[in-house]
Amino acid sequence: MPDSVLVCRDIVSERAYQQSLNYARERVQGKEGMQNHVTIIKHPDVRRMLMLMRAGIEAMRAMCYVAVVSLDVTQRSDNKEQLERHERRLGLMTPVVKGWCTELSQELTFYGIQIHGGMGYIEETGVAQYYRDARISTIYEGTTAIQSLDLVHRKILRDGGKALSELMEEMEAVHEELEATDNTNLKVIAKRFRASMDTVTKGAKLFLDDPEENNAAHGAISYQMLMLMGTVCGGWQMARAALKAHRKLQSGTEDRDFYETKIITARFYADHLLPRCSLYLQVMESGSDAVMALDEKLF
Repeated sequence: MPDSVLVCRDIVSERAYQQSLNYARERVQGKEGMQNHVTIIKHPDVRRMLMLMRAGIEAMRAMCYVAVVSLDVTQRSDNKEQLERHERRLGLMTPVVKGWCTELSQELTFYGIQIHGGMGYIEETGVAQYYRDARISTIYEGTTAIQSLDLVHRKILRDGGKALSELMEEMEAVHEELEATDNTNLKVIAKRFRASMDTVTKGAKLFLDDPEENNAAHGAISYQMLMLMGTVCGGWQMARAALKAHRKLQSGTEDRDFYETKIITARFYADHLLPRCSLYLQVMESGSDAVMALDEKLF
């Protein structure tokens, strides 16, 4: 697994979130209704940005762990069938983890600057440095464009979508578990997750139905496929976390705050990040015509 992913996730995004959270808890600005001045963490839009950071980081972290587990299995397993399955999973997940996590990290660290307001641009706060660090991570060890083309050509088309089908089967099982619960939040997550899974199937079909399509067509929409895959895989992991948290709460755990927070964060991811999948698919369905239409001399 590329070091850039781990640095981006653990050091850059997490530190940006923790610093922004502390600032939001201390910075007093504006009023809540007709009451006295309040700390900015009470403002809904600041909470929205903090929740985007929190949910995004949890999803990225979980995806890194999933990919590393497959890497570990490929180095230790003597079971041929298990070994081959995890080799396919690792191959599929590597460009998604590297590409999606570093792209999302740019967004999350940007929110850190936004939460700080004008202070975010002052070097002694350090929060702008996180954004710059996140920006370079999309370039080294393979740019996002390279990761996108690798996903489409070498990881989806090369095996006819086998690794992707295996992944979708696991996601389907998680969706069925969500549907079987009586928890309102998990029901909502199930609905959003189902819709996002359908966009992956439709998106992959665009490539699999015409694997010999010209490079311009595939190149124009491969980025959207990578972002679609990353967003759905993140939702898959958040859904799994919500299910485990739900079971813990049903068993009577004493750490209710921790597990209730997991469910709320997963619900937020489903409400605010999974809907992006439909947009990614719409762009993919538009093809490459508008991308390639402009004559070179007219740029």
